[in-house]
Amino acid sequence: MQIASHTDKSQAALAKGQSAPNTDPRQTFLTGPQVQSRYQKSHVTIWRWIRDSELAFPQPLKINRLNYWCLADLEAWETAQKNSAQ
Repeated sequence: MQIASHTDKSQAALAKGQSAPNTDPRQTFLTGPQVQSRYQKSHVTIWRWIRDSELAFPQPLKINRLNYWCLADLEAWETAQKNSAQ
């Protein structure tokens, strides 16, 4: 399991919605602040998205009271959102 760190060179790519080079999205996890940066939303908005069953935002993996999101799950959700808007 790879957790993208704030000092990781690929963070800028992850925040812009791009996959980091040479990484498996199923094995890459983003922290709460990285998810906030990716969608340019506050932690409260992300919290609301998690609880909105109609929105179907991916549930985080909780480790030591911290939230981590699988990059592949976020990308799949983004694709579903784009497809439902069309």
